[in-house]
Order: sequence, then structure tokens, then C-alpha cells
Amino acid sequence: MLHEFSQQCAAQHVQVLGVSPDTVETHQRFIKTKGITLLLISDTNGCIQRSYLPGRVTLLIDQHGMIRHMIKGYPSVASLRSALDTLLDVPVLPR
Repeated sequence: MLHEFSQQCAAQHVQVLGVSPDTVETHQRFIKTKGITLLLISDTNGCIQRSYLPGRVTLLIDQHGMIRHMIKGYPSVASLRSALDTLLDVPVLPR
């Protein structure tokens, strides 16, 4: 289900990133255990978390590199799909 969501995002030119304070090794175990295909960022020094949200966060980034949606914690596929639908319904303003 999460793999299908990743493919749907790619087709819409949306990148999904998971950010957490966990180490790269922890992320690798998590990816292997859960079989996920999303990109995970290890923010062990907290730099990203201080800029956005503390703890684990999932970011939806549009084709222009803009963060369009943030979800705290481990989102369900349903909440990710809802966020993607909202993102696709809201036009990007020209720069």
C-alpha cells in the first residue's frame, strides 16, 4: 500500500520524505523490516527538526522543491493520500 502511494506521488512529481532523529542504521533496519520505499533522512543533530517540527515528520515536497505539507509522527497511508489530494487541489502561485 505504501509502495503504491510512493508510485502515485512520483507520477504527480511529489517527493515524500521522512525525517527523524534516528540514525542511518536505524532507518536501514526500519526500511528492511517494513519494506518501505520512501526516502528517510537521518537528522541526528536536529537541524531539520529545529527548522520545521521536532521529532519524526513526513514532508510532501512538490516538483518545485517547496514543502507543501508536513505530517507529524508516523502517518497512515490514508492521511498521506488525503494530504496528496489536498496538495494537488491547491495551485502553486507563480514566483
